[in-house]
This record gives sequence, C-alpha cells and structure tokens, in this order.
Amino acid sequence: KIEDLDLVIRRFELTTRPAFEMKRGDWTELDEVLALNLPEGKIRALPMLLEALHKHAAVDMVEVNETVSLDRPNGSGTQPAPPTTPSVNDPDIVQQWTYFALNFEEFYQLIQDKKVRPRKKVRLAIIDTGVDGTHEDLAEHFTASRPEYGIDPHGHGTHCAGIAAAVCNNGKGIASLAFSNEFIEIISIRVFDESGRSSQERIVDGMMEAVDMGCTVLSMSLGGPINTETQFIYSQAVQYAQRHGAIVVVAAGNESMDAAERAPAGVKGVITVAAIGSNLQKADFSNDVSRLTMPICAPGVDIHATLPANSYDALSGTSMATPYVASLVAMLKAVRPSLTTEQAHKILHETGKDISPSTGKLIQPAAALRKVL
Repeated sequence: KIEDLDLVIRRFELTTRPAFEMKRGDWTELDEVLALNLPEGKIRALPMLLEALHKHAAVDMVEVNETVSLDRPNGSGTQPAPPTTPSVNDPDIVQQWTYFALNFEEFYQLIQDKKVRPRKKVRLAIIDTGVDGTHEDLAEHFTASRPEYGIDPHGHGTHCAGIAAAVCNNGKGIASLAFSNEFIEIISIRVFDESGRSSQERIVDGMMEAVDMGCTVLSMSLGGPINTETQFIYSQAVQYAQRHGAIVVVAAGNESMDAAERAPAGVKGVITVAAIGSNLQKADFSNDVSRLTMPICAPGVDIHATLPANSYDALSGTSMATPYVASLVAMLKAVRPSLTTEQAHKILHETGKDISPSTGKLIQPAAALRKVL
C-alpha cells in the first residue's frame, strides 16, 4: 500500500501515481507498480532514495525508469531490384529489393488462387514515434485512436508502418504484404517524442493501451538494456498481451551484441527479429538472436518505405526488419484468429529459409500462409 511508503515519500518530497493503466488489472501484477517522481532539484538524492526503497519491507523491487532512444543505422542507398514485371502497379517496387527477396508475387498469387479472405481483420499496433495517418500510401489502412498518434514528427513510425501495411496496387509508392484493405488495420501508439526518446514506463504503458484497444499484433521496433526488473516489467506486459490473444514482435537491436542482453528482445514470450541485407546474410549491425527462444529474421538493410508528408526513403535497422515479420504474423492471424505466439513462430521457423543461427530463419511469406491454410 502507498501508505506504507509515507515516510519515504515525505523525506524525499516524492510525487506518486500508478505507473500503468489497463482494463484488466487482475490479469497482471503491473497494477501494483508505483511511479515515484523525485523533484529535479533533488536528483543527487537518487542513490539514497534507491537504498531506502531496496531496504523497505513493503517494496519487492525497484527500477529506475531509464530513457530509451531509437538507434537508426543509415542505409548505403536503395539497391536496385532484379528486372521483372510485378503484378501490382506500385511504382516504387523497383526500389524494393525485399519485394523479390521475400517473393511477394508468390504470396499475392496464393491469396488470389485460393480466394483467401480474413476471418477477422487484425489490428496491428505500431508502437513507435507516431504514424503520418494522411500519407497517400497509408491512409486507407490507418485508424487514429488519438489525434496526436496520427502525427509523426520523427519519421521512424511512419517508415515502419509502410513496411507493415502500405496500400498495394494503388499506383502510389510501395507494396506490402497487406494485399488488400480487408486484412490489416494499422493502429499507431506514440511512445517516443520528436527526437526519438522515450522511457520504459511509457513503452510498457503503450503496450497495455494497444492491447486494451483490441490490437492482436504489436510491432515494437525499439529496445534498451535488460536487467531483472526490466525483464519483470516487460514480461508482465507480454503476458497481459498474450492473455488477450495478442502476439508481440520486437526488434533484436542494432548494437552487434547478444540480443538476450536487450529488452524487450530478450524477454520470454516475444518473437525477436534480426536483420539481413540483400546478400541474405546477417546485417553487420544486427544483434545475435541465437540464444533466444523465438528468433526469426527479415530484410533490414536499405529498406525503401514511407516517410511523413507523402515522401519515401531507404533506412536500415532491425527496426525495419520487425514490421515485415509483424505484417506476416498479422496476415496469418487474420486467416486464423486463434493463432498464438508459439504457433506463429513455429510456422515462421518451419517454413523459413536457413540463414545463420545468429539470425534465425528468414521468413517466407507464401510458405507460411500455405501452412496456415
């Protein structure tokens, strides 16, 4: 109870509030997490505050609400795609090497030949910097839950949204796995500011918000250091998502290190995505996912996609690889709404292409859809 901390609160002049909001507090321990805010003028007292809290009988664990920043490696320039005639009329396909590497054509053909229709339209949450909901290649697939979420002053979220669900065959921009408007609805959850900075608390709160809105796939192109407390917080959020039938897809990270040492990449219950380049080898910057339970990989180098104000450009990072996987998972879940995280990863793994243990298998969209059908 907060009353048990009264002496500490008064000693350090803390302000307090519940850290997280969710509809079903009985489904998680996150409703017991309290945010304690130390006045700026007393920041030097932080070590003493942490010591007092660690020693307090009413406190199970303490975590500093660390800042999380986006890490976006630069691309080397969009690489030319192999000469071919695509079946859809999106003009920038010629700049999407991924269109051919992932064989979008076979995926589209399978949907048409089998007359595949969704049993339920999937809400896919882009938990990021916001999404430019007026973009010419996104508007038809986008729903704004809040006005401020339909604005992206940074660009990262809009780029990820285009990879996941750009409108196909509209004569504009790029193509995505979201073959028609029936399958995927993009929901933006803005957790970063315009400079690409956020906090662990804000990110987890965004996860809860997305789940409570009915999003059943969460795409999270973000991450930070992992520790016992961080792992507990993220694990509780992932469990909350799974109890609502949602699948969490996260970026492995861009530090060329072990993804098991990053959060939420190393958290149990998520599908973690490494990045490969057009040579179908691990990207130099991509973290190693070999120690994780549910690794997978997708293209993440020189990815041409949407940016705010109806623009397009190529960016690189596991941030770019993640929405490819989230999009495919959303398409599979639209066809089979009961699909769980473990089932989805098993399908991606069994139908994927061998690359390297450090990356996991490369998604093969048509084979994965065929497996679900």
